[in-house]
Amino acid sequence: MEQQRRKEDENLKPLANVLRMPEEEGNLNITEYDKNTHATNEKMLLKLFEKTLINFNYNVDVLGNFNYKIDANFFNASAMLEGLDYTIKDIELLVPIIERTYKNANIVFNYSIGIFVSAAINRIIKETDTINLDFTSMKVNYLGLYLPCGNLIIHGNVGDYTGSEMKGGNITICGNAGNNTGEHMRGGSIIVDGNAGDATGYSMHSGSITIHGNAGNNTGNGMENGSLTVGGNAGDFTGSCMQNGSITIQYNAGDYTGMCLMGGSIMVVGNVNNYTGEQMDNGSITGGGNAGDYTGGYMKNGNIKVGGSAGEGTGRRMKNGNIKVDGNAGHYTGSRMENGSLTVGGSAGDYTGVYMKNGNIKVGGSAGKETGEESYGGEINVDGEINGVGAHTRAKIIYKGKLLNRSQVLLMGIRSILHNWFA
Repeated sequence: MEQQRRKEDENLKPLANVLRMPEEEGNLNITEYDKNTHATNEKMLLKLFEKTLINFNYNVDVLGNFNYKIDANFFNASAMLEGLDYTIKDIELLVPIIERTYKNANIVFNYSIGIFVSAAINRIIKETDTINLDFTSMKVNYLGLYLPCGNLIIHGNVGDYTGSEMKGGNITICGNAGNNTGEHMRGGSIIVDGNAGDATGYSMHSGSITIHGNAGNNTGNGMENGSLTVGGNAGDFTGSCMQNGSITIQYNAGDYTGMCLMGGSIMVVGNVNNYTGEQMDNGSITGGGNAGDYTGGYMKNGNIKVGGSAGEGTGRRMKNGNIKVDGNAGHYTGSRMENGSLTVGGSAGDYTGVYMKNGNIKVGGSAGKETGEESYGGEINVDGEINGVGAHTRAKIIYKGKLLNRSQVLLMGIRSILHNWFA
């Protein structure tokens, strides 16, 4: 308890006390850069950076969460840089000095350096400029914040919020990226050579993001437009609540892919896990492999296509829209569906269409026992064998191309009951 209190007290100290200042500690030897014509500008930039640290505006709430006041600190840093004559080369030379000088600084520093460097870049960068930043040990946050144009190449791993609110230009990360890469980006492109953390492309408005490795949970969550490509796997809630744009996952995606999808398209080349398209309003989801349980549950509209097989509860309680499964589907396919269209290219399990109210279910192969049991309406069309029809079904049952009358349905229902009793 005492150790935790000491840690909290340390976090609450002013930054001037937490961070070691280079003039006091002797960590920076400016004379070693005197031969470089940029030495004076580097020194001035370093002084402004130290001033930014001392005046960095943040607070901590009662739960211990930090509020870094990003906009206020960015505009404060921009105002400090006003009138200073420096170049892209000065920033490139400054970064390793800061990194070496403050290598033992706390987490707040990772926010302040990213905001300061971004402000310094944005003030002078032009469309054709390229700036290379080398980070060998620090994972700095908010690099590329509000980037307007030009090319930013970051060598090494970065922290969170890289490219946040960027308006244009290109960011290349030669390493891994943290969380919220490209959050609220409005233009330009981001390329990550390695992996990215959670919430990549969160609420992005435009532009493109390419992750060559894997991405974490909430990839593309709430995105309004633009394109997002992941070369590896993506985690849970990929594309959840997205409004427009496109997401492509080259391998597999986790649970709740496309949950509450409002528009746009999600393409997963591999498999998707459970609850794909849960409560989606519109848009399209395509999975090239298999899908888990409850695909399209409660969906209101839109299209889902599964290239392989799907698990149990596919289309449960769907209100509208279209689901197509090229392979087989598990038990309770279309259970309690209210409307829409559900097509299974292979076979479906037991209780297909149980309690359905309306809509159409098409099964290219066989269906299991109690098909359509306790249904109120709709249509179930099975091209193959039916293991048993529910005796209380009111849905239209089309068996091998022929509509069954009420007597035939009852007879198949009785056979199903007897078979289950003596099985």
